Order: sequence, then structure tokens, then C-alpha cells
Amino acid sequence: AQGIGSAVLEEFVYSPEGQPLTSTLMDYLLPTATSVPDIEVHHLVTPSPWTEYGMKGMGEAGAIGPMAAVANAVADALGVCVTSTPLRPYRVWSLLNEPEQWRTLWDHWVAHPALATFWFTKAPTS
Repeated sequence: AQGIGSAVLEEFVYSPEGQPLTSTLMDYLLPTATSVPDIEVHHLVTPSPWTEYGMKGMGEAGAIGPMAAVANAVADALGVCVTSTPLRPYRVWSLLNEPEQWRTLWDHWVAHPALATFWFTKAPTS
């Protein structure tokens, strides 16, 4: 549920002057029982060979994958590159109406001197 919230709902918005515009839970949307599908939980036990009793850390690992999964699903459905989340309605609308906007961002980062050797030499075609 937390991953779905960060993928499609949760967003801090600031004014151009840096003042927070998201100041209450009326502005910062959280997932509710009606916005999250039924979740089936499976446990895979893999003890760590490097710690006593095989213990591992716990945290928000389950909140990392949903953003990429939702962004990739939207990218596949719309045939455009999705470069940011959350995918609130206005972002999806802009992806539908400005599908080539990502190319400007790509061109900016390809040309960045510190990152130029990190990127591919030309933009992907899709």
C-alpha cells in the first residue's frame, strides 16, 4: 500500500519561493482501502549466511518496487517514457499530450559533462 501511494498519490508540492503547498492530509493524498487492490502475502525465508541466527534487516523494501512497476506499466500502456512519479492525473495527462517532452530531459542529461560517459550515445527510440 505504501508503494502504491508513492507511485500514484503521495507528493509534496512547493511554491516557486520554496513554501510548502502540501501542508495537510487533505493535500497530501494517502492510499486507502478503496485505492489498494487485495494483497496476497507470501513469505520467502532466506536466512543470511553472514549474521548470527541468519537475521536480516527489515524496512521499506516492499515500497521500492511498486513505483517502477506502475511507471513501467503506464509507459507500456501509453507508449511513452515515464521519468517521474507520482503518476497523479495531471502527470498522466501531460504524458498523453506531450509525449516527446522526455526527449528534452534526455538531451539535457546526455550533454551534462559529469555524466556524459554514463549515458548511451543516442536516445532510445521508444
